[in-house]
Amino acid sequence: MDYRVMAPRSTHGRRRSRTRAAALLTAAMTLAVAATALAAHPKAGGKYSGATSQAKIEGFSAPVTFTVSASATKLLHFTYGSLGCLGSGGFRPGVNPFTGGSLYPVGTISVAANGHFAIAKVKQTDKLKGKDQPTLVTVTAVTGKFTSAKRASGKVTFTQTDIPPHAKSFSCGPVTRTFTVKIKGH
Repeated sequence: MDYRVMAPRSTHGRRRSRTRAAALLTAAMTLAVAATALAAHPKAGGKYSGATSQAKIEGFSAPVTFTVSASATKLLHFTYGSLGCLGSGGFRPGVNPFTGGSLYPVGTISVAANGHFAIAKVKQTDKLKGKDQPTLVTVTAVTGKFTSAKRASGKVTFTQTDIPPHAKSFSCGPVTRTFTVKIKGH
């Protein structure tokens, strides 16, 4: 007969593993909070402007503009310029083609705590003037992020549908243009 006494199992190794896991979890949470705190945020009340990647027309760039809310959590009056994807022409020398109907208002976009912003499926319907003129429907999505308090970059993606009054409609897109903006006055 073997009368050896068995020593109780040590819980020291399990305690060490739990302590290590708790330390790793705390470190991960601290890094996540720090990353959010260090994320680029827009300047409250700042007015930003820039251009899309669309080729210049008569020396003019397709604009992107917005104002940041007082709480710095929303982009207000986000607007971009485009000649669309259905075609246009007849540009007069020295005249900016990115005015009036070539400016597309997206509206208000929320800014996340990490400085990213996005909105999808913003629909704009324009009835062109004149008898038997088509209706143009533009659907836009915007994504982007602040790279600093003074700069942001992103993408504008849109599709367009031309709806003639007496014929079958036709569509084009999606078209994606990148953009960069910076705060005015800096």
